[in-house]
Amino acid sequence: MIARFRWIAQQGPTPSVIAAVIGPKGDQGPQGETGPQGPQGETGPQGVQGETGPQGPKGDTGETGAQGPKGDTGAQGVKGDKGDAAWLPVYANVAEGARRVLRVVDWTGGQGTKPATGKYLGPAGFVDTAAEATDIRGAAGAGTGDMLGSNNLSDVTDKATARQNLSVWSRAEIGPVDADYLSIIDAADPAGLSFAPTGINFAKNTGRLDYVDAASAAVPGLTYTRTGAATAWRKDGTLAEFAPNAPRITDRGVLIEGQRTNVLTNNAWTDVTSIPTPWNELPGGVIEVAASKLSTSIKARKFTTSTSRSFLISTSAASGFVLAPNITYCFSVFVEEVSAGIPAKEVIHTGYTPSDAVIAYPVCSANPSGGANGIVQPGRLHILVTSSTGGSSTQWRAGLGVLAPVTGSITLSLPQLEQASTATSPIITTGAAATRGADNLALVLPAGVTSYSAEYGDNLTATGPATPGPFDLATGRPWLNSALRRIIFS
Repeated sequence: MIARFRWIAQQGPTPSVIAAVIGPKGDQGPQGETGPQGPQGETGPQGVQGETGPQGPKGDTGETGAQGPKGDTGAQGVKGDKGDAAWLPVYANVAEGARRVLRVVDWTGGQGTKPATGKYLGPAGFVDTAAEATDIRGAAGAGTGDMLGSNNLSDVTDKATARQNLSVWSRAEIGPVDADYLSIIDAADPAGLSFAPTGINFAKNTGRLDYVDAASAAVPGLTYTRTGAATAWRKDGTLAEFAPNAPRITDRGVLIEGQRTNVLTNNAWTDVTSIPTPWNELPGGVIEVAASKLSTSIKARKFTTSTSRSFLISTSAASGFVLAPNITYCFSVFVEEVSAGIPAKEVIHTGYTPSDAVIAYPVCSANPSGGANGIVQPGRLHILVTSSTGGSSTQWRAGLGVLAPVTGSITLSLPQLEQASTATSPIITTGAAATRGADNLALVLPAGVTSYSAEYGDNLTATGPATPGPFDLATGRPWLNSALRRIIFS
């Protein structure tokens, strides 16, 4: 047996050591009761993450959520290119037995590739054949077709009787009509032709030939020629200029005149200097270049004087125009402005050799009382020069401006010298004499025409006979040398 000892220290005033003998280990006793749980220890460090397990099955779809707010409007896109202009069909009337249908023969007004022609107009659009097309001819009337009945306006044997039976008359038969009544007619008749089948209103640039309307210069059968450039007046007093062979149509009508020559070589006066070539100045006073109220293509001259004369001479004092014996010439000039009472003889002064030539100052727009002492006002001033009756030519020259010491001014433009007893429309020259040929105007009239009624000049009228075929609108007509406003045929 092995003895075991345990030393036990005895507490007390005097320590002592007690020795005990330890015997063999005995059997394990029963487990004692569990003691109270001690305080929890600190959490240990996290272990290594394990591998991800397999994905589980998909759950059921949840309910739809509420709609979110509307987003902002996006920026406007770039504007697309403009498309081609549309084509418009041009139709022709085609006979299809007793029916009348419309066939597309052309296209107009569009851009790009022109559509094909040959289609017909049907009830709901284009169709391929005439049989499918719409019949545009109305139903037959109830009349007998008798065109010779005494009550028929188209009675070809006696139109006057037919009109009398129907209580209707043409403008030519009525004669002059009250202006107020005419204004009512014209308001309902924009062409100004009083519903006539054939006529031309040149002032409104409209015309009609057998009920076919066109611009006045484009009426079928109308022809016009003229050599040389020309001019014509507008209602506002300005001057329109026309190239050769262009009819002189303005809002006053069509001007028709005979041939004339302006022998003055420079009446446009477009020179930048105050003295235009080949004119000469008689010293004294003031001459200035001025804008013309008549046309922008010409210039005027303003003459101002107080104690001395101020005027131009048409040629040098040593020479002049040669006028044939015993011939009347008309010298004219436009008075655009005048500020003092100046007699006609002091605005246009003439000199001539030999001395038996005759000078006259006729009534005109610038000299309404006529005579050499007539006081000048704005308008066109005329004098008539009848050359020597003695068989010899007359050397003639003219002075323009203020020839007497009158305080004031006058503005002149477009002087003209022509062989005639009246002045015609201005013939503009810029370096040489110029000739305006005669206006030749004619119209081919349709069947059935018997008369005409015309309005021309300052509210003048004329009537006369007319027959089918060519009708001369110029030679020998009352409106020659004036503007023809309107002519109606019946």
